[in-house]
Amino acid sequence: MGFNEWAAMLGKFSGLKSTGSESLGKIEGWEETLQNFQKFFQDYFKLFGYVLRSDYDRLKNEYDRLQEDHQLLKTKSEIQEQTIRNLQAMLAAQTMDPAGLAKPFTDLISQQTEQFERLMSGMMSDAKKSSSGEDEEK
Repeated sequence: MGFNEWAAMLGKFSGLKSTGSESLGKIEGWEETLQNFQKFFQDYFKLFGYVLRSDYDRLKNEYDRLQEDHQLLKTKSEIQEQTIRNLQAMLAAQTMDPAGLAKPFTDLISQQTEQFERLMSGMMSDAKKSSSGEDEEK
């Protein structure tokens, strides 16, 4: 197939009236002709179920990105579900055992009582020493 035959065939796709040198010299006409020719072949191949490589690559990249997002969201969801289960278990343990709710307070009261007793025993021993020391001096 020669150049003139290709030009005639492409002219049919583009709708150009003549295939002479005046039509071939127009860049816009050739760009439109090329686009129409490519669209024709794309439509033709779609009839057979073929997909353009550019479309395939674009969709494959989007699919891979969505798979990564899915994995991240799945991991995050699993972590959140585990946290919820832990919080539910803690809440269930506290509501089932009323002593469990009061335990931190009873521990605090015990510690404060022990510290107070040590303080008082220290003050009493100091008071006894000072009163017995005064008696010895007299």
